[in-house]
Parts: sequence; C-alpha cells; structure tokens
Amino acid sequence: MIGDVPAQRSCIIDMRVLNTICLLICIVCILLGTVIGLAMIWGIVRDNDIVWRSWLTVGLLFLASAMTLCVSRTFEGWGSQRRNNNVAEPGAEKCRPRN
Repeated sequence: MIGDVPAQRSCIIDMRVLNTICLLICIVCILLGTVIGLAMIWGIVRDNDIVWRSWLTVGLLFLASAMTLCVSRTFEGWGSQRRNNNVAEPGAEKCRPRN
C-alpha cells in the first residue's frame, strides 16, 4: 500500500551491555575522583571553583551511573522472573529473528 511503513525491529538494549557501560563509567569516575582529590590534598591544584566543579561533576556522573546500574539489575531480575514463570514479555515477539 501507499504510505505503508515496513515494521522495524525495536529491541530493548541488552542489559549486560548497559551494566558493562555503567560499570566502566563508575570505574573511570572513581579513578578521576581519586586523582583530583589527591591533587587537592597535596596542593598540586589550587583550591578554586573549577576544581570543585570538576570534582562534583565526577561525583554526579558516578552517582548517576551507579543508580542506572542498580535499576538495570532490578529490571534484569524482574525479566528473568517473568521468563521463569513462562509469561511472555511485552514486545518479545518483535525481537525474535525471522526464518
């Protein structure tokens, strides 16, 4: 038909990939926060607004990534519980490969 749009495959992101990305962000934030904190303690970097803002930005990124990791783990467990009860997940038929 004219104007008929073919169905697109829309799958939910793989939770393992999301968990890996969030974990890597957390590790980078821990390392950056440690470096900035040590530089502030030893006086390598002077106490100014830019240093504090960068330190707080790293902390905020860490917090957001850790919270995303917790939420994705919660939903991952919820999805596996539904699979164990043999309940079809909404949209699961869209993600199955076609023969």
